[in-house]
Amino acid sequence: PIAAATLLGEGYCKPLEIASDIASIPLADESVDAIFCSNVLEHVPDGVKVLHEFARLLKPGGFLWVEIPFGGGLHNMPFHFNGGYTHQFFLHHRGPLGFEVREATYCHSPWSTDSLRWEAMWRRWGGCLQPQ
Repeated sequence: PIAAATLLGEGYCKPLEIASDIASIPLADESVDAIFCSNVLEHVPDGVKVLHEFARLLKPGGFLWVEIPFGGGLHNMPFHFNGGYTHQFFLHHRGPLGFEVREATYCHSPWSTDSLRWEAMWRRWGGCLQPQ
């Protein structure tokens, strides 16, 4: 694999730092080749508005990768607005947004994400719970 520093040095990509509302990103229409959005949509009040923004930003033929937890339970309250996105949500909105859904599956489940949290809690607090 080519190191990130090599890619940047050869001009393949430029660092991009933008702090903005995800539903109103200050970039020109059709200016982005690809968008990767991992475990974010459940934390915004209006996921459809965000998808419209992504559609505005993507160049024709651009690529959008969205990951959402499947039934991931509530976390990061009070900024968890939707715990129930399914593949049907994306299939429903693909037409009006001009998206082609190439694959709709689940990458996380309550069991996979919760088991990592339980393990981290046990490593941190397990010694306190041991009988003396």
